[in-house]
Formats: sequence, C-alpha cells, structure tokens
Amino acid sequence: RVLAKTGDDQGLAIGRDALARAERGGDKLSAVMAHVALGDGYLHGGRIGEAIEHLERAITIRDDSGFDMYIVAEASALLSQAYAAQWRASGNSLTSAATRSFERSVAQARAAGRRFGPMKSLAALAQGLRHRLRGRPRQAIACFEDAARLASGLGAKLWEAEACFEC
Repeated sequence: RVLAKTGDDQGLAIGRDALARAERGGDKLSAVMAHVALGDGYLHGGRIGEAIEHLERAITIRDDSGFDMYIVAEASALLSQAYAAQWRASGNSLTSAATRSFERSVAQARAAGRRFGPMKSLAALAQGLRHRLRGRPRQAIACFEDAARLASGLGAKLWEAEACFEC
C-alpha cells in the first residue's frame, strides 16, 4: 500500500498486480484493499478520475460483500478528498451524481470516525471539505485544524500534513 500511495509508476504497478491477483483468486477483501491503495496512489499522483473509480469500486465491493465499515474505513474519507479535488479542478462544480457521492462519502467517513477512534482525523478532514464546498471557510478551517490535531495525536504525519495542506 505504501508503494501505491507514492503515486509513482512502480508503486501503482505493484498495486495493479495485487488487485489482479486478488480478483483472480476471488479474494474480495484483498481486492478492496488493493482498490483503496490504488485510489490513494492515484489521488496523490493527481489522477483524480482514476482515484474516484478505484475508491468507488472498493466501497461497492466492501458494502456488497457485507464487510464491516471499518474494513478500509479510510476509503470514504479518501473518496471525499478525491471529489473535492475534482471540484477544485472543474472550476468549483460537480455533477449532481458526483455531489451525491461526495455527500455519501462524507457521511460514511463521519460515521466511521464516531465509531472508530483512529478515523476521527479523516472524518474531520472530510467534514472540512464539505464545509469548503458549501462556501463555509471558517467552519472548514476549524475542521482542518481539528483533523491536524487529531492526526498529530495519533502520530499520523501524512494525515496531519494533508489536513494542514487544506488549511
């Protein structure tokens, strides 16, 4: 997963190989994890459309398979980040379907944060993105600062950096 997160070709190739192996073997859990890793990598590499495709697929497989929401709980938060990036890249507009998907991903991230402590930072980040998209900059900044504080408390430097970047 770490290699795919870098968004470079070698890391993404490893992620694609992991996904192919999981799919060939019928291992849905590993497929979900590979889709999340690829989505994360594509997101950090600026390939937003591909990130959204993989993250949406991960959530669909997770939900259709009846996996607990905590299985790759960060998928929803990552998906909200991807939709926010798409929103910024498109001149601050999303289709109605993308808006619904964004709202769903924020709600799922917040639910995971309420029930699974380590996810509170990503839930706060997702909520901040929601405030930003709704034109509420003060509330957004407060959420981003909260996300950074929570991530720092976990020692999650990358999550902390992502929250600080949004501030």
